[in-house]
Amino acid sequence: MIRAVVFDIGGIVEPSYAILDDLAAFLGVPEEAIRERLARSHPGLSRGQTSLRDAYEHLLADAPSPRSAAEAVAHHVALYCQATSRLDARVLRMVESLKLRYTVACLTNTEPEVAEANRRRGWFRAFHRAYLSTELGLCKPDAGVYRHVQADLGCAAHEVVFLDDRRENVEGAAAVGWRTILYERFDRAAGELSRVLGEPLSA
Repeated sequence: MIRAVVFDIGGIVEPSYAILDDLAAFLGVPEEAIRERLARSHPGLSRGQTSLRDAYEHLLADAPSPRSAAEAVAHHVALYCQATSRLDARVLRMVESLKLRYTVACLTNTEPEVAEANRRRGWFRAFHRAYLSTELGLCKPDAGVYRHVQADLGCAAHEVVFLDDRRENVEGAAAVGWRTILYERFDRAAGELSRVLGEPLSA
């Protein structure tokens, strides 16, 4: 029996997005340099151990720009908010329906400044509980983050179903015993979730 349904945010509730080309033009820095710095900073960013401002300060020390790190962060967050200004109404309707019978949570890898922006935007209010990597100090696909969420939900592993659009995150959840669905498109994921729950879904 499933007691909890856990959703990833990016690529499911909010759309996938690409902002590095706009950032590169704004900063006057090659896109690949931004990509490399953010990738290098990703583990610390996701766990809340460093910030986007730290990442951009390192980037701009190596690749001078007329912009400051503060301006870079502000532009990064503004571009992100613009690109994700609309959430998927179909997913939100499904979440509301599921909340009548299950505990529904989100589990997302994020960055400190982005997490703060999304808190302000109320992005997590649709869920009973929101688990942010920056607040937990843990991130997907580490086993520890799934075990933490499971313990907080008060569920056994087989009582949790998890939807994520990244295969490595799905595999990490499956490794600790969660039921999992790789989210590739809404209709397919909704059908798989309906089969796992053993009931039709409203969307």
